[in-house]
Amino acid sequence: MNSYPNAPNAYAYIMAGDSHWRDIAQPRILPSSQTPAQTPPSCRLDNHYFAHDLALDVAQNQAVGLALAAHDDVHDKNLRAIDPAFYKRAQESTSCLQAMAQHYETEPPSSCVDLEQLRKCLGAPLIK
Repeated sequence: MNSYPNAPNAYAYIMAGDSHWRDIAQPRILPSSQTPAQTPPSCRLDNHYFAHDLALDVAQNQAVGLALAAHDDVHDKNLRAIDPAFYKRAQESTSCLQAMAQHYETEPPSSCVDLEQLRKCLGAPLIK
């Protein structure tokens, strides 16, 4: 996230959003010192802020990155064009995340977010 104020490019924006949500979707291992009474409920992420945060983050990161990539391809042939396969996967992931945010806008704040669906939206890592 620190790179794009200095050199905004499509990859930086797309990867900032992608990595943020991958971190949230990661299964967490509880410390061995945690007792059963301290174990969190089965719902790791509720919808209290999720829909708003996801919609805002996608708009500020992935959508900006995709717009920059489209602009780079069309207007500035001197810039290295974004890889078409990367762009397509980022578009698909962004569309899925936007749909997920729209779905959870209609759900109550106490509803549990389906982290498996979030992982499916993200798919395999965009870069290896």
